[in-house]
Amino acid sequence: GLVDVALGEAEIADVILYDQATGLSILPGPLNNGATHTAEILGSKRIKDMLRQLSEAFDLVVVDTSPLLPVTDGRILMDSVDAMVLVIKWESTKRDAVEAALDLCYNLQDKFVGTLLNQVIPSKARYYGYYKSGYYMNKYPDYYGGKG
Repeated sequence: GLVDVALGEAEIADVILYDQATGLSILPGPLNNGATHTAEILGSKRIKDMLRQLSEAFDLVVVDTSPLLPVTDGRILMDSVDAMVLVIKWESTKRDAVEAALDLCYNLQDKFVGTLLNQVIPSKARYYGYYKSGYYMNKYPDYYGGKG
């Protein structure tokens, strides 16, 4: 997958998987290849060239990286991507961890487009107050886990 291409051991066309059901093409990363110098690999010219090549071939290229705080991989790729979305685990990721992660990313003002809140529990989320929340609970009852 990704590491094989980065190390020059495979061509992109040979490792991209195509999912018929969704129409998505996937370039898998290694589950555990034992690489200890991933920051070097991800910061390499080969990765930058590969991302450029993929962006020319596809409408949208999404790179899923390691968490920003404990691992440098995601921060290393900031120069090679057009935009960045920070994924935050609902009711788990602490505010100071989010702020620290954002502080570690240089050039963020040019690339940061927003956050994605994952693992939201709709039945709990419906009790969080925001303007017109009752309206949305009644309009989208299936999303919020039943009737408002």
